[in-house]
Amino acid sequence: MPDTLPIPKTKLMPPQAVERVLPRPHLVSRITRALRTCRLTLLSAPAGSGKTTLALQAIRQLQKVPVAWLRLSEDENDLQAFLSAVIAAWDMGLPRGLALSKAHFNSIAEKASEAHPLLASLLNELIATKLPQLVLVLDDYHVIQNEAVHQALIYLLDHAPPDLHMLITSRVNPPLPIARLRLINQLTEIHLTDLKFDAQEIRTYFQKLWQIELTPAEEALVCERTDGWVASLHLLGLTLKQLDDPRQQHAFLSRFTGSNRLIYQLLAEEVLDHQPHELRMFLLETSILLELSPQLCRAVTGNPKAAELLQEAYRRNLFLTALENRAAYRYHDLFADFCNTS
Repeated sequence: MPDTLPIPKTKLMPPQAVERVLPRPHLVSRITRALRTCRLTLLSAPAGSGKTTLALQAIRQLQKVPVAWLRLSEDENDLQAFLSAVIAAWDMGLPRGLALSKAHFNSIAEKASEAHPLLASLLNELIATKLPQLVLVLDDYHVIQNEAVHQALIYLLDHAPPDLHMLITSRVNPPLPIARLRLINQLTEIHLTDLKFDAQEIRTYFQKLWQIELTPAEEALVCERTDGWVASLHLLGLTLKQLDDPRQQHAFLSRFTGSNRLIYQLLAEEVLDHQPHELRMFLLETSILLELSPQLCRAVTGNPKAAELLQEAYRRNLFLTALENRAAYRYHDLFADFCNTS
């Protein structure tokens, strides 16, 4: 094991299971199957969509499979820090740890090519374990902005043995060879549309996890207002549980929008505050539109870069749904309500 940078062990441990999690066997089986057959499984969706929770459910279904888990932070934007963290994750995840040589580690600067000897040594050691399956989980990959780190990960993907599989969670699609992996059937993608709860799941969620019985009209209202967004359902459950009177619950549901305090806090802290200023202004200015096209966005904002900003918002998974058969989008209702009150 090389002299790596100090890593808090909590970054290398899968998180504790949260309370009130609805099992989603169809998605879990899809991921576990992908972790046996695909080089990369990508969970890409906005904050509060249940990506990490779903990844956790999936790896707990794996029997006797070594899993290296790494929760990334901005600290790993340094190439040496990223490699140190990945190595530490494998050292904890493998039954006997790593015996990696120190030879190349301390000479790594900021060029990804300088990391190739170390990455090759890591891959060779993983191959030498002769284990039938290995899984590397990179949680919160959206915090990585360093191109050298992206290139180092691409090297791992390009040279990974058949028994090594990666699972990445991210709020944006990472700059990895997505199209190439998709073309050779080595990529499984799960996005916001997959993670949304359908009507049956919403009914089960409130019945079994919150012991709340919604009327058919209320179920329809919740489906419409939340669009199946997991975070909003959880916050709604928290609020309704504090209201014992069904009449109070119905009154709250009738005014449940993005201006609700808990929804506002989540979206403000976890979504809007993390966007560049120009994109943040674009989101606020276009939230009044029921349908977003480049032409409409340009007319509303007066920004000649409106088309590029619209594509960037979609790339970043900012609660935009592509409309079928035309080059237009719409915002999630709660996100639009939130932006209109900001």
